[in-house]
Amino acid sequence: MDRIVTSLKTFQLSKDVRQTVSKINRRLAGQKNVSDLLQQLYREEMIGSEHYIFMETKLRLNRICASIERHFEDDVCLGIYLFDQQEKRLWVGADPNVPLHYREYANGLCVAADINGSDGVPEYGRRIVSIHDVESSEHFVSLNHRRDLLKSNIRAFCTTPLVIGDKVIGNANLYSPRPKQWSADDHSKLRRQVADIEHRLLEVKERFIQAASTL
Repeated sequence: MDRIVTSLKTFQLSKDVRQTVSKINRRLAGQKNVSDLLQQLYREEMIGSEHYIFMETKLRLNRICASIERHFEDDVCLGIYLFDQQEKRLWVGADPNVPLHYREYANGLCVAADINGSDGVPEYGRRIVSIHDVESSEHFVSLNHRRDLLKSNIRAFCTTPLVIGDKVIGNANLYSPRPKQWSADDHSKLRRQVADIEHRLLEVKERFIQAASTL
């Protein structure tokens, strides 16, 4: 089912996915809207509630990523991650335009090395962390992930916490393929753009992580 989300950024079913859906249930073969398709699969008990929430959340967050990216330079991309505090892992909520290697690296990533305090929260769950050049940065978060960032052609990043009240639910990261001095305007613009999704993520976070860890 995850192929449906990753292959369709416009919510239009590609030919091979339509064929797969048709094999599952021929009555769904004509469905072209992924969100509607997921609802029908759930209603017909062909996918469980956890996986329905997981897939629908990814679809919505993919659209949000694309919308937020338009407020920045053309080559900057966004990733949204949910924090599993019990397991000290990050799970990818959405990162449709993040380089493939880093998408795979970040999903289910243990971030214990990024925690520098007694509260069990990564540094980027407390404050904005902006790195203008991964290759030369001595910030411990950058050092922890330097090899895979550079392998993914990510040369700079800016990350902001996703927080509701005093509860850290994840973080949103901007990535740049070249060194970049992140400005105060970049910081405030990122905060404004992600603020309206925090409450929605809080509602589905635990069920999303539960489903993500089984896929």
